[in-house]
Amino acid sequence: MQVYTPDKLNDLMAESDYVVAALPHTDKTEKLVSSEAISHMKKTAVFINIGRGQTVDEEALVKGELLLVCTL
Repeated sequence: MQVYTPDKLNDLMAESDYVVAALPHTDKTEKLVSSEAISHMKKTAVFINIGRGQTVDEEALVKGELLLVCTL
């Protein structure tokens, strides 16, 4: 198992087939999943957000070309 710190988010996104975000909304997590992070994802990746919407740049997520995106 690999553990990533927030400064390595782009590496995590590039290596993952599935990303599940379960973040609380705080000043530090506001749009933590940014357009830059999303751009590093594989085109075959699946992104699942079960946290607060403000933690993800949803506009960038919609523009991305991922296999599947789920937000709850």
